[in-house]
Amino acid sequence: MKKYILVHDIGTTGNKTGIFNEEGKLLASSYHPYQTYYPQPLYVEQSPHEWWKAVCLSTKKVLAKAGVSPSDIACISLSGQMMGAVPVDRDGNLLRDRVWIWADARAKKQAQMILKKLGGMERFYQITALGHIPECNAVFKMVWMKEKEPDLYRKTYKFLQAKDYIVSKLTGVFGTDFSDASNTGLFDIKKRDYSDEILYAAGISREKLPDIHDSIDIAGNITRQAAQETGLKSGIPVAVGGGDVPCAAAGAGVLKEKTCYIYIGSAAWMGIFSPEPLFDFKSMLCSFAHVVPGAYTPHYTAYSGGICYQWFKNICCGIESEAAKKSGVDVYDILNLKVQSIPPGSDGLLFLPYMRSGGAPYHNPNDRGAFIGLSLPHKKEHLIRAIMEGVALNQRIILELFQRQGVKIQQVRVIGGGSKGKIWPQIIADVLNLEVSLISLTQEANSLGAAIIGGVAIGMFKDFSVADKMIEVASRQKSRPQAHQKYEKIYPIFKQAYKSLVPVFDQLAG
Repeated sequence: MKKYILVHDIGTTGNKTGIFNEEGKLLASSYHPYQTYYPQPLYVEQSPHEWWKAVCLSTKKVLAKAGVSPSDIACISLSGQMMGAVPVDRDGNLLRDRVWIWADARAKKQAQMILKKLGGMERFYQITALGHIPECNAVFKMVWMKEKEPDLYRKTYKFLQAKDYIVSKLTGVFGTDFSDASNTGLFDIKKRDYSDEILYAAGISREKLPDIHDSIDIAGNITRQAAQETGLKSGIPVAVGGGDVPCAAAGAGVLKEKTCYIYIGSAAWMGIFSPEPLFDFKSMLCSFAHVVPGAYTPHYTAYSGGICYQWFKNICCGIESEAAKKSGVDVYDILNLKVQSIPPGSDGLLFLPYMRSGGAPYHNPNDRGAFIGLSLPHKKEHLIRAIMEGVALNQRIILELFQRQGVKIQQVRVIGGGSKGKIWPQIIADVLNLEVSLISLTQEANSLGAAIIGGVAIGMFKDFSVADKMIEVASRQKSRPQAHQKYEKIYPIFKQAYKSLVPVFDQLAG
């Protein structure tokens, strides 16, 4: 009997492939990176050919690693980066060797033009519940292509998201799910369908968009050609799958109200479960359709999270990196050990974590990062802890934005690279004054969410409630009263420091 689910997570830096059994246990995983291209300022591109190559190579590798026969794969399911626009012709052929991904912001002029036709950003937000930088939305990338590459636009049969392109390569079928569609800038979040008002303003034909399905629907079955390229068997069902952010919410167990998760990766976001979309134009809250049918997962995303720590490691920690390489350990384990000796508050050092501007909670494109309070006694480890604390304090602002909406949060789970070790999660617990849980698959939450989708799609699992049994809490970290009191004093200073520097940031940007 076929017992295994094969999952692909088409991320920003590479494809992570995993094989899960019917208990939700990860048997093996494989990662294959691909390149990001920056041909001009604001241009951020990747090659879907490289995505597909990564899928094929990692599939063969993970099957061998897990010792699983291709004939024992019951289903394939996918998670993928969102906000793209992959143009394909009627036969599924790629029309651009490189396509713009979520971070591409070249379409600012097009976004401003369409928003003006709609009556402003507030009207766009009322329809879509999307509060992030508008030019990053897929709809404006499509408008850019229509203006700048009209011949390719005319040849485009469908615009697909990353995971939808891979599904089309596997099955020959074009489609998308509600979670991915809800983050294109073309989706009416209340009507749960493409918005005729936005389509008209943008001049985009509905026929160029894929049909929308539940994540747990079966998109199609693997073709013979795809089976040959991947090393799988033809006929295996492929679930529609979901966008990476809602998949992460499912994989973190955020499947009922009063639950919340914080993802500390390159970016840092906080998401919750909601039976309906939430709106707050002032704070630009984003509400996505969940991978759970009919549900939603509102999010605030700070664009700078772990990337700040990575930046500091890259430019200031060459000795530790070399030592880690020689000893075969993770350099972050060495750095985290150093941080343990530094008290909460980093001896009066603050860090503003806005090194990639434009994200929550301020959405100011002129924001900058800053260390404040540096003095001669401060050491390298002070700066590292200050970075961790700055990211956590920013999540405190975001938590309060949710609470302002009447959201009650009782459980917080931390996932992503920042959850490795106990330092950063403990800081988050102390800053938020909430118990923080770490799950066993903290690095594979996206994949686990996709695996649950696949299991529900083929009837292996009854519904998403199976996540309660599958998601194992590895540890819990409670807020420490003394540390929390320290952060209570620091928190208003942190907010005031940002407000005081906004005029400086604006002048630097000018």
